[in-house]
Amino acid sequence: MTMPTLALFLATSWLGCDKLPDIPGVTGAKKTQPASDGGTDEAPAKKEESSGGGGAFGFLGGSDIDCDSTEGKGVEPTDGCVTAELSCGDKIVGHVEGGGENRYEGRFYQAKFCEARTDKYRGEERVYRFRMPEHQIANIELDSPCEDLDLFVMQWSQGSCPTMGASVGTCDASTKRGGGKIEMESITRERELLLVIEGKGGVTAPFGLEITCRSRN
Repeated sequence: MTMPTLALFLATSWLGCDKLPDIPGVTGAKKTQPASDGGTDEAPAKKEESSGGGGAFGFLGGSDIDCDSTEGKGVEPTDGCVTAELSCGDKIVGHVEGGGENRYEGRFYQAKFCEARTDKYRGEERVYRFRMPEHQIANIELDSPCEDLDLFVMQWSQGSCPTMGASVGTCDASTKRGGGKIEMESITRERELLLVIEGKGGVTAPFGLEITCRSRN
């Protein structure tokens, strides 16, 4: 067989029934040829995870919080600085406005080793109490698509709200724009935590807050 004839033969074979056609509407994708064991000759595609959080407020695919929402707006605290008590599995929409007086400023969070930055928090804050059962790992997740709100979680079991001179057992902060997540762990006994949502520069806005728990065992 001459070289031109061989080239024509190979081109014809490649364009025949052995060619795997593209899947319409998906650029670069193709069908896979069945393997003898019923699987495919190609490794399955890896599932890519978003760099954002997860949860019920649409953290993976964009938030579904309505920035014009008035849900929770103007609701006054009923127990000192605390608006309500939350539990594992709770998922709420709230609003910073009306949450209370300016109890906590940047210097408070720095003094309690919550956050080392010097952002000035000089506005209202919304506070919830969370009683975390023993032997649990809790993810506390804030969704803040409207304004730059931050999340602070501090251990506090006293009846009144902590003041500048109070000794707070543990305090963590998530100051990521758009929301963030803080993980807490309980070992042999229940932990009582305060969840504080506050905006930099005194801004107020609606937000989503979700608590998911799993057993340490």
